Amino acid sequence: MRPISRTNVKGRGNALVLIVIFAAFAVAYMIANAHIKDKLDEIQRHNDLLRAENNALADELKKLRAANEDLLRSFPGLSKSEIALFRKKGLDNPQEDIINDLGSREELMPFKGVFGARPSFYRDVRFYLLNSKWAYASYNDGSNIGQTLLEYDVSDRGVISWKVIDTVMSRVSKAGVPSE
Repeated sequence: MRPISRTNVKGRGNALVLIVIFAAFAVAYMIANAHIKDKLDEIQRHNDLLRAENNALADELKKLRAANEDLLRSFPGLSKSEIALFRKKGLDNPQEDIINDLGSREELMPFKGVFGARPSFYRDVRFYLLNSKWAYASYNDGSNIGQTLLEYDVSDRGVISWKVIDTVMSRVSKAGVPSE
């Protein structure tokens, strides 16, 4: 058997110190990694809750929009006597003529189109003649959406003039949902 020399003990001592240091780093890494994993799991649970809440709010928004459309469709529009009056003033088909006139009025839009888009009022179910004086219209240019309450007048020569009463506008998010 070889006698134990100082060099031999010193070498084993250094190796032992290195092993203890490595073990300490390994334990510290595992503790830190476990803490990070717990934090990531907590963030994922919170993210899942937010996604569920967002989906529920999106569903509620769809229902509210549908109810709003139903409510707006229930407005009476022009009465027979108002239609007759507008015909006397020169409009052949008063409701269509008023809708078409508004559709051609870009100057009534509360913003200019972006990236070459032309802002316009929707000409389908989102345009309503509330009566012989007021109209409601929705508009969009792909980046902005909104609703406008307008006052209109038909002159004795059949010329339609418009005045914007109030406007609500939102930017559209990448998901197609209005954002604030």
